[in-house]
Amino acid sequence: MMKQINNFLFLLWITSIFSGCVGWIDSKPENNVDFAMIEQLSDLDGTYQSQGEVESGEAFSSLSWLIWPDKELDHKAILNIEVKAINDTTIQVKGMGAEGVVKESILVQGKDFKLKSGRIQIRRGAQVSGFKRGEAFIGPVYENIELGLDQRGDGKYKSGNFAAGLVFSVVPFAFGGSEEIRFKRVK
Repeated sequence: MMKQINNFLFLLWITSIFSGCVGWIDSKPENNVDFAMIEQLSDLDGTYQSQGEVESGEAFSSLSWLIWPDKELDHKAILNIEVKAINDTTIQVKGMGAEGVVKESILVQGKDFKLKSGRIQIRRGAQVSGFKRGEAFIGPVYENIELGLDQRGDGKYKSGNFAAGLVFSVVPFAFGGSEEIRFKRVK
């Protein structure tokens, strides 16, 4: 009897391993185009709509949230983002609302962002999930977030992520995806 229970538990474990979840999601705006090469920070000079163009049905995506990920800031009040290069390594960024400047920052290359391969790299790296209380997923997570210009001169955001591991320490899980958002240049 004990051997039958052990065989059943072994078969249940094998079945759960091979019944894991795998997923991949891509999201891009209509008429999406590739990144253009940013040679210098002054290539970014201009004003961009803060509300991004995403695939139809997607949630609110704002450039202001990417620059200032602050829950207290009213991102819907920021209509446009003005970008101006101060010098070769520093840009001034202003979030403009109906009444004027809502938020303003000075961002420095090497401290706040990296310019790599003609794109602004906001975040890139890997971490391991599952060490904090309440996290159901255990395994490595990779993330890459870039900003730049597309070949039409509009602002472009691209994120890519991948995770693989176990959910509830039992079910194998692998997930990845990429998202691209266009921020129309106003001037």
